[in-house]
Amino acid sequence: MKISRFFKTTLPLLLLGSIATFSGVFALWTYFDAPADAQQSNFQHGIADIYYNENLPDDDEEELNHGLLLEKIISFDEGINNPDSLLSGAIRDRLDTPTKTVSSNHNVSGGNLRNQFSNIEGFENVGFLIHMETEDRYAIYTYKNEDTLRLNVRIEAFKTYANLIDGTWILHGGYQGSAIVIKYDANTNGKYKNCIDPETWIPTEQ
Repeated sequence: MKISRFFKTTLPLLLLGSIATFSGVFALWTYFDAPADAQQSNFQHGIADIYYNENLPDDDEEELNHGLLLEKIISFDEGINNPDSLLSGAIRDRLDTPTKTVSSNHNVSGGNLRNQFSNIEGFENVGFLIHMETEDRYAIYTYKNEDTLRLNVRIEAFKTYANLIDGTWILHGGYQGSAIVIKYDANTNGKYKNCIDPETWIPTEQ
């Protein structure tokens, strides 16, 4: 009788403990096997294959069309999808620098980026900074150029990725955030000498 009572009392507890242990191991293994994208911050929603153009400002009156500028940056004529463009040349020249960045006001040989990207109807007042994170992934930050006149202040800046897929640069993402203004570490053309520090960019809480 004593043995029977012992099993009646402890057997359910042992079964419950086994189930809990198995569930914990399964949960741990699932997390361990999860792809890196599943651990991205919430603002990215784990999606890398969609371009959120609607998240970017489009103000024709103030000439702040971020979407048109981004399409120009990856275009096949003056953008990074043309290896012979001024922008592609500037990127190659800046790959060996500590910051690995190219500003929209960067002064280049044979012309300047400002004339190509800052004086076109629709986005005259939008500045950009390209941060070459890897060989096939660039982060492009767009912001209002006038906001960069003061150093060490946090300004609104939008982050969009350009990913190299099958030999073509494609826009992905489009996230609102902010970053701190710093002095650009190369020669510039025009009155805008500053840019944003990509290391200080943070997403805006939704």
